[in-house]
Amino acid sequence: EYPVSSYNHPMHGGFAYFYYAHIAGITPIAPAFSRFAIKPVHFDSISQVDVTYDSPCGKIGVKYQRSGNQYAYEITVPANTECEFTPIGGETVTLGSGTYSF
Repeated sequence: EYPVSSYNHPMHGGFAYFYYAHIAGITPIAPAFSRFAIKPVHFDSISQVDVTYDSPCGKIGVKYQRSGNQYAYEITVPANTECEFTPIGGETVTLGSGTYSF
């Protein structure tokens, strides 16, 4: 065993970015996430996701579960923000503050 000066390597941060930005699909459109997009990328090996992100404007939530080829979504949009939500195979809808189920 040898001493290690740091476990803070970019490769460890890469997974977190991929998880939030692609699997959950959360990306900013305007500064401080005052307007953001949720457009999850679905993978056959991932059947459910439950993510929260503490943005400067409040907590953003993305939850989905796959049953067969159907997806059930729950999206949480913080107060005074807007979200452009695009479900897989669906059209984009603009959501205001609140929690939504699709």
